[in-house]
Amino acid sequence: MRNVLGSLVAGLGLCSSLVLASSGCTPAITGIVYGASDKGPTEAQKVLQNEELAPYRQRGESAITGRVFLETPNGEVVGANRSVHLTPATEYTKQLAEEQVVQRNRMIDRKAEGVWWTTRAGRDGRFVFNWLPPGDYLVLSEVAWSPDGGTSASEAVAYALVRVGDREHIDVVVKRNVD
Repeated sequence: MRNVLGSLVAGLGLCSSLVLASSGCTPAITGIVYGASDKGPTEAQKVLQNEELAPYRQRGESAITGRVFLETPNGEVVGANRSVHLTPATEYTKQLAEEQVVQRNRMIDRKAEGVWWTTRAGRDGRFVFNWLPPGDYLVLSEVAWSPDGGTSASEAVAYALVRVGDREHIDVVVKRNVD
């Protein structure tokens, strides 16, 4: 299933370059801490993780915008007013996202990465992350929906893997197909 995330990067044709002059989200940078339920990385993975995170710990001039939604049997469910999370797509977080998000429909623990941005989608499911360094990112958002069209609610994790270049603005679709 690793190809699911990889194919998202290859399928992005929504790139346009521009230098952004507006303010944006500031990353919450912390040390690498792993949740009690997560085995965490090996010592070798921790070293690699720190090396991979170094470029993401500085301010850049790139941006990721997009729209969050679910594709359900009853139609599209927009991620209105939902938290949208952005984290560097390191080897460890891509593996974690494959196991947790893609296969199990669970949000990854934000502490598992150490560098994490959060914003809120608007009523139309649109979001913006500004002042990012170039690199690969995972965009994640939990969206509530009603499987039977009634009052019972479930949550599904919409996701996307995106690559943004220096001074580039990417518009991405963050979605999940649910049954």
